[in-house]
Amino acid sequence: MTVKNDISNKNYDEAMQLLIEARMYISRNRFNMKMIEDPVDRLIYCRETTRLTTRLTHIMGWLLTQKAVDNGEITWYEAMTSYQALKNERICTEEMEEDTKLIPDQLKKLLSKSSEMYQRISRLDDLVRRNLNVV
Repeated sequence: MTVKNDISNKNYDEAMQLLIEARMYISRNRFNMKMIEDPVDRLIYCRETTRLTTRLTHIMGWLLTQKAVDNGEITWYEAMTSYQALKNERICTEEMEEDTKLIPDQLKKLLSKSSEMYQRISRLDDLVRRNLNVV
């Protein structure tokens, strides 16, 4: 089972761009959390930035594994039996609370993009695992 290189490269490029956007956002806004007075609101903001970085870390891990397969460094079977990144971890699959007004629009957009991409990569992961009979 091979995911086409152009699909892999497109996903990798998209993930890298999203990772750069997230890094820039978090870097520029790292002190915003300290300005939030309510501890519960601060926790929510921290949770959502953690959700963003966790999703992106898992996405990039899967895509880098894909690159290793494409380059012949490992087989799909080796990749899928040793790598468990996209097993629908709760922090990656849960969505942000809708009524949270605290979350800035830019962070909401990054969370939405990362969620869509995580779901897409998760579907690819499931497809590969089914074709290899690795669950």
